[in-house]
Amino acid sequence: MQYNGIIKKFIVDTNAVAQEKGLEAAFAYVENCEAAGRVTSDCIEGIVSKCVAAPKTKTKELAKQIALMFVEIETYEKVIEELLKGLSNKNPKVVSGCTLIMTACLHSFGAKVIKVSPLLKAIVPLLDHKDKTVREESKGLIVEAYRWVGDIMKQQLNGVKPVQMTELEAAFEKCEKAKKGERLLRSQQTFGGGGAANDDAEDGDEKGSDKDDDGDDAADDPYELLDPVDIMEKLPKNFFELVEEKKWQLRKEALDALLPLSQTPKISPNGDHNDLIRVLKKFISKDANVILVALAAQCLTGIAKGLRSNFKQGATICLPVVLEKLKEKKAAVAAALVEAADALYPPLGIEAIQVRKQRSLFPLSMHFK
Repeated sequence: MQYNGIIKKFIVDTNAVAQEKGLEAAFAYVENCEAAGRVTSDCIEGIVSKCVAAPKTKTKELAKQIALMFVEIETYEKVIEELLKGLSNKNPKVVSGCTLIMTACLHSFGAKVIKVSPLLKAIVPLLDHKDKTVREESKGLIVEAYRWVGDIMKQQLNGVKPVQMTELEAAFEKCEKAKKGERLLRSQQTFGGGGAANDDAEDGDEKGSDKDDDGDDAADDPYELLDPVDIMEKLPKNFFELVEEKKWQLRKEALDALLPLSQTPKISPNGDHNDLIRVLKKFISKDANVILVALAAQCLTGIAKGLRSNFKQGATICLPVVLEKLKEKKAAVAAALVEAADALYPPLGIEAIQVRKQRSLFPLSMHFK
């Protein structure tokens, strides 16, 4: 603990040879000292300012290993916080260096530790950076994120240009989905010296872990890694006026505005969705225009999936109406209603699913056929 004040000085030394030795000492300190977590922010700040853009490869590699070791001792939030600050640096070498280290952190420890959503928010704009290396490293981080969470993260890529998205899609197809991180947090290591956890990861089953071969990080639901979005505040101001219009084209205009919002993978439960639920229920049960019935069913499906268990009340209200409307003979409308019913059962819990099985409605798509 008495050395905490001088560790950053080792990292930012202006003499290249002394700095290299200082980085080696800093790494050993972080790896072995229980109080090392207290200097995380200072040390990563020093790494950002004096190491990631250094001309010597060894300096940059040592800096990366120190950052990874800070993640291992479980001060990863401070590590990412300082690295994200580095993305606003005017020197493109600093920006690309910070991005590279964040990619390494995500690759080594997985999306359960390194949250993907904050990274994407900061990285996506860098795809338009004037520096080619920054653009390439940003693309690399996005692809690494995709390895962990898959298609559900595409919600946060809405602002990406079509040409860039085509390149990313091609990279997504080539990458292998991540199963588990290469390293373990210190608290996950049940024996061993607390160093790199590559060997530990290979021996994970011998450590008494009951986790299956699918991996701990990959087993986590990608839904939990996303930031919730309040769709209510994004609705057109005249939405509730439009849905009451006599002209079906105007009512369709309202649903057309809602449909993309309803496809949000994770919807914030904090918004008041009661009026919206009543509107969709009315469309499905009473609207004479089958096009609008199908659109409303699609919106209901998306909202149910985006809210999950938080949509229990809405599912309770809407499910009887949807089931009653399944008598609709038009195939496109019936298919949308079937999909809506399938999405409404999970929020109601296991009892509703058991009832569904007893009524031979599981899955509803098979029943419809």
